[in-house]
Amino acid sequence: MTSKSSPLAHAGCLSRLFLCWLSPLLQLGKKQRLEESDMYNVLEEDRSETLGKELQSFWDREVRKSKKQLSEPSLTKVLFQCYGASYAKAGLFAFSLEAIKVIQPLLLGKIILFFENYDPNDDQSLWLACTYAAAISLSTFGLTFLQHLYYYNSQRIGMKMRVAVCHMIFKKALQLSTESVGRTTTGQIVNLLSNDVNRFDEITLNLHYLWIGPLQAAVILALLWYEIGLSCLAGVTIVALMLPLQTWFGKLFGLFRSKSVIFTDNRIRIMNEVVSGIRIIKMYAWEKPFSALLTGVRKKEIHQIMKSSYLRGLNMASFFASSKIIVFFTFTVYALLGNAITASSVFVTVSLYGTIKLTVTLFFPLAVEKVSETRVSIFRIRNYLLLDEVERNDVVLALEDKEIPVELHDMSLDAPSLQSVSITVKPQQLLAVIGPVGAGKDADIYLLDDPLSAVDAEVGKFLFDQGSQIYNLMPSSVTHQLQYLKGADHIIVLNGDLGHIVAQGTYQGLTGSGFDMVSLLNSDEELWPRTVEELQTNLLQELEPQTRLEPTNTNPTAHRSCSKTAAYILQDWWLVYW
Repeated sequence: MTSKSSPLAHAGCLSRLFLCWLSPLLQLGKKQRLEESDMYNVLEEDRSETLGKELQSFWDREVRKSKKQLSEPSLTKVLFQCYGASYAKAGLFAFSLEAIKVIQPLLLGKIILFFENYDPNDDQSLWLACTYAAAISLSTFGLTFLQHLYYYNSQRIGMKMRVAVCHMIFKKALQLSTESVGRTTTGQIVNLLSNDVNRFDEITLNLHYLWIGPLQAAVILALLWYEIGLSCLAGVTIVALMLPLQTWFGKLFGLFRSKSVIFTDNRIRIMNEVVSGIRIIKMYAWEKPFSALLTGVRKKEIHQIMKSSYLRGLNMASFFASSKIIVFFTFTVYALLGNAITASSVFVTVSLYGTIKLTVTLFFPLAVEKVSETRVSIFRIRNYLLLDEVERNDVVLALEDKEIPVELHDMSLDAPSLQSVSITVKPQQLLAVIGPVGAGKDADIYLLDDPLSAVDAEVGKFLFDQGSQIYNLMPSSVTHQLQYLKGADHIIVLNGDLGHIVAQGTYQGLTGSGFDMVSLLNSDEELWPRTVEELQTNLLQELEPQTRLEPTNTNPTAHRSCSKTAAYILQDWWLVYW
């Protein structure tokens, strides 16, 4: 993460409207290639944690409300409650943008009409023409200005929705119960995070045209009626005939999307299983059968994607062909009705039809298509969020009680076998529990179960040093990494067979009382013996403290304990050596 704060956080109204806060970054990009360190920090309001908690609160409220009303919770309703107000403001930019597109053809018609009826002595008409030209210039600037604002705000809202939903999905994955884990797959979760959430970025760009499109079409129809009269109905009829076709296309897009995601989930699930079991597959030479299985699933997925692609091609073809067909039929009817075709009427009509064509045959159908696909994604995400979670009994100590120690008295368990274990853990104290495998270290009396075993010595030392700064949480560490015992405030040594505490105290206290802790510790550079002679020497050193602590114990159980300890040491040395 960079340390550069975003200038958007302190940008004024004009800077936000004209996007001036981006100028320093653009100037830097002009001089040199941008690096990661040149990027600004994410605003606090755009962070995943902030967005996720906000949407989660709305979702939890909706779930509780639906339980009371015995109904299904609606994720769509939650999204509108959380982002509806800000998205409505972005709709004002879209409305102003389309309003300018309607006004521009009228201004163009007035200018052309001035040249058709040009009079050198008519100064008033000249000033009006200049005013219309200035208005067209300003409206063109306004189009660019409003379009950037609309796309910026819409995409930012879509980004917030996507990030917030990803936060909820990831959080849900950490809380799924055992039954819920069996009802979902890793492939489905990956598909939700990689494909389904992307629909929010797409739907926010087109959703407003579901109401802007019909409204703009009604206004343009009135203007066309005023401009060319009854002839406009010919073109409007073709546009009206295309609307149900585009709506049908949108429903088909949703249908194909719902089918393709099933094959995608199945393919990802199978691929994850293949990668996980690739050694077994290679061992038994099952490459070809599994390759054929994946190829078959992929073909089914591609078949659904190809259907969507063909349908999208027909949709785009109808868009490009519609404008020519509409103009042809309109002016054919206009000429047959005995009207004279003029430049002003042609330019105004073609411009108005061009505007309605973009809205009604492109943006409106695209909005219908994205709504259909987004509904499928929202339905899948909602079903995932409704999966059962594990019941958590979190115990949180109040800040005023942080000085109270945690005490366990005479605790006994069957498996692992702990017998009469009593410990006391004070705040800001690091407790280390050591002992052979099977001694009962993995009971629910610790917070950290050998977290250093999966990393190398250097990383482990860093984690131990940094982790020591969280003592207010009363950390306890169960570990085989004996080199860290010197840093522990209290050490507990468990016996493997008897299941009770052999010795406990500080490192200095145990070594001073005769308990040979030196033999249990190795240097950071040499954690394991490399030769049989070193192994024998260290083995005798590790067995010697038990002999000194229990000199009268000569029963067979003690010998079995020594044999087990020797076996474990040999096994660990063999695995590490190879």
